[in-house]
Amino acid sequence: GYAAIVRAPVIGAYKYVRRPHAARLRVTPLDTARMIDQVVDYLSLTTTIGRDGESQTRALYCIKNASRQYLSVRLPAGVSLWYVRQVLPDGQTRDLAAQQRADELLVPVDRPRDPNQAVSIEITYADAGQKGRRTVSLTAPVLQDAPVTYACWEVHAGDKRAIGRTSGNLTPVDTVTVRFPIATGGHTSGQFYRTANLSGEEALVLQVELVPRWMAGGSRRILGVAGIAGVLLLLVAV
Repeated sequence: GYAAIVRAPVIGAYKYVRRPHAARLRVTPLDTARMIDQVVDYLSLTTTIGRDGESQTRALYCIKNASRQYLSVRLPAGVSLWYVRQVLPDGQTRDLAAQQRADELLVPVDRPRDPNQAVSIEITYADAGQKGRRTVSLTAPVLQDAPVTYACWEVHAGDKRAIGRTSGNLTPVDTVTVRFPIATGGHTSGQFYRTANLSGEEALVLQVELVPRWMAGGSRRILGVAGIAGVLLLLVAV
């Protein structure tokens, strides 16, 4: 019928009930917008924190790139860039000659014939941190022009440390609790995630409290024994 030959979408329909049938319409075109030609389907961040607050972070970007020549990245202030690599489908890596322009890092990205084929880029950097601070602040690189569909961040505490309380704009996979005064085991790593981070938005940020490993997790029996031992020590001291 008639509807089969209509190619344009119907915006509105009107019916007249008396003469004269006249209508005044004002049509305003929508603002034009550029198609998304680069998106990070998956971002994986892995950070290892040292005893004095220094950290090393590996950021792996799985990128679908239709027409862009570079991935534009703004690294956190004060970090040292170690290397930029492309991870090949067979697991091998090759170094990339990234360009530094002001505070922007331009990483060359392949443009596959199939735009749905992801290209994996690995950026590794280090942060000296601030020695003596119990809470470590971690900031992820900001992508200038590419939105991120899903991001996950795994944080490891080394050198007999555990992760205590955390905060930031990511969601923890597991809630970490800290017990006092002593316990066995402990959470030496934490996982966090976030969905739909648009290009140019605020950076992904985590604040991680580091505590001695014996203060995290553990059993009530050991806590009880530790409490009794503490009381006895106080009595002996008196």
